[in-house]
Amino acid sequence: MINNLLKLLLIIVIILMPLQVYGENPKVVKAWLGVYRYNGTYYDPLGNTFDGSSSFEGSDYIYTVINYQLSNGDIIRQVIKLNDNLGTTDPAATTVLYWNDKNWVVHNLPNQTVINKYESEIPVGSQIKISMADNYAGTAYGNGIWIVHISENGINFIEASQYGCYYHNVSFVFQNLNTNSIWEVQMPYKNKNTIASRVFYSGIIPFNGSNATIYNIHGDTPYAGKILQFAPPTELFKSSGGSASKSKEKTVEMDYQAEEAEKTIEDTKSTISQIKSKYNIKEAESLLSQAEEAFNKGDYSKAKELALNAKDTAIKIKEKAQTVDGIIKDAKSTISQIKSKYNIKEAESLLSQAEEAFNKGDYSKAKKTALEAKSLALDIDQDSIPNEEDFAPYINNYYIYSIIIAIILILAVNYYTSRKRKKEYDERKMKEFRSKVEKWKKEGYDVSELEEMLK
Repeated sequence: MINNLLKLLLIIVIILMPLQVYGENPKVVKAWLGVYRYNGTYYDPLGNTFDGSSSFEGSDYIYTVINYQLSNGDIIRQVIKLNDNLGTTDPAATTVLYWNDKNWVVHNLPNQTVINKYESEIPVGSQIKISMADNYAGTAYGNGIWIVHISENGINFIEASQYGCYYHNVSFVFQNLNTNSIWEVQMPYKNKNTIASRVFYSGIIPFNGSNATIYNIHGDTPYAGKILQFAPPTELFKSSGGSASKSKEKTVEMDYQAEEAEKTIEDTKSTISQIKSKYNIKEAESLLSQAEEAFNKGDYSKAKELALNAKDTAIKIKEKAQTVDGIIKDAKSTISQIKSKYNIKEAESLLSQAEEAFNKGDYSKAKKTALEAKSLALDIDQDSIPNEEDFAPYINNYYIYSIIIAIILILAVNYYTSRKRKKEYDERKMKEFRSKVEKWKKEGYDVSELEEMLK
């Protein structure tokens, strides 16, 4: 019971992080997180490269880097370093499972087997859950766990743990990019064991020149029950003075880009919020989401570009939607006036399809269908003759004309055929009559009058 109360008291003390422990200055004002798949070069979230070494034998070598900007202009880069049975890996194989901001909004990261690059600015007050693999573990990434809390005074973690059969010499390495000064804060040594063993501990690492303290140590370690303290180099948290370093200049530029990107995103949000209450602008909203994602990753230039594109897209969609809305209303008005005189169910069906397409944001289809609905309502049989002028509005006049022409042709053919047959009949009868007259003449009859008739 007493041990539990002591642990609770320690937790409260760490969370509060009193100023008398850390001092008032400098303060952490910004932080950036980077998680990378090793490709031959080591990067940090501010675009810097740095030297490292690896004894990692796994297939997925992922490493984590955190940059902190202090109120005095210093930029501090943090990595985790591991030495175990297989050698030293600096930065160690580490990934981030998730991070959450001070409002407890959780940002989950892809699994270490698929992640290639993740960068994001993270607010002061956030927590980052970091997981480490020893040099043998490959894709396990379960040999070390730290939930690092970032405050304006520095960082702290509670009940961190290391696990496995290998011995572990782990340290948090901090480098001031302005002075190149390095501070290595050792975590408790974990013993080698044929059976997987654990070591647990908590820590406070201030960024104001005070000592780092590792305490509440227990488990398979020679430091169980002890408190470890590490003093930083005197120049670690002191800016180099004179002209600003390249890192500081880059941070100032990033601050400007971040401010511009943030303003653009907020302006776009306002525009989209006003438009989406009336129209479907999913395409613009998708671009805005991409802009916010780029901003969270620290890619402010891309974030601004995407936000401007999102705003432009929203405005264009609005203009198109307003035009199509007018076309639909016109079609609806036309149909309303006509449907009392004619049966225009098909036109009404097309109008419903146009409205459905409009609500889904398919404004091109909505326009096309609405125009078809109006045209069909005004000219039911689609023969280019308005209903009011059409003697048969439900039957295409071309069909009627085609039938009349067909009847005329049939009558003409019948008439021609009939005339031809009569002529052939008359000619045949005349020929037979002539033959009879010739026969009668040969028989001695007087056929002169008949021959005269036949001339």
